Amino acid sequence: GGTGAANKLDDYEEGTWTPDIRRNDGNVSATFNVLNASYVKIGAIVHIKAFINTISAGSSNGSQYWRLNGIPYASDVQTYSAVALAYNTTSANTIYVGDAAGNGVFTVNGSVYTGSLTGQVMFTMTYRAA
Repeated sequence: GGTGAANKLDDYEEGTWTPDIRRNDGNVSATFNVLNASYVKIGAIVHIKAFINTISAGSSNGSQYWRLNGIPYASDVQTYSAVALAYNTTSANTIYVGDAAGNGVFTVNGSVYTGSLTGQVMFTMTYRAA
């Protein structure tokens, strides 16, 4: 209802995206399989999810924290909520949008994660982009 109701979903989009996981100081991506990486955008609100499998951190270089690149529409994130479920020895347990380019940062108990990244991780993130 209300004025403009007919246009509320004019800015609706859904699709897939390509995650890229690498160390912040590295230039080589980790090797992994993406089983599902999709997004839905309604206006400025974006919801992404992904299931990343068979991560091989040893294929990457660098020693700093792990970064998730390729997040759609995340170049200017205003607010966000995210959660990750790691299993089979992956230690990160959440992700936050942590740098000016809108890349995600893997964390463990609220601190950036610099350890080994192996196994599998599922995550979901909802954010408002400017």
